[in-house]
Amino acid sequence: MGIIRLVQIALVILLVWMGIKAVKRFLAKDADPRRVGRKAAPGEVMDVMVQDPQCGTYLPKQEAFSAWIDGQERFFCSKECRDAFKAGQNKKAGKA
Repeated sequence: MGIIRLVQIALVILLVWMGIKAVKRFLAKDADPRRVGRKAAPGEVMDVMVQDPQCGTYLPKQEAFSAWIDGQERFFCSKECRDAFKAGQNKKAGKA
């Protein structure tokens, strides 16, 4: 009877440990919704870097704000940069 009881206790401990790990992983994903669940293999590209045409900042395409301007999809680091770029384009169009 003693060995069966030890196996039962070990299984309960294992299940509790796995449950705690799963909850931590779930909470970590909620904290950063852009978090990728796996690591890149050597030489593998996880995301493409794009450059903000307004301020010149490079950032992952998944994190960028996008807008279609003059038939091209442009990527921006923030809504402020996107709006400033659009305002600049409108001024240029008005002067032409």
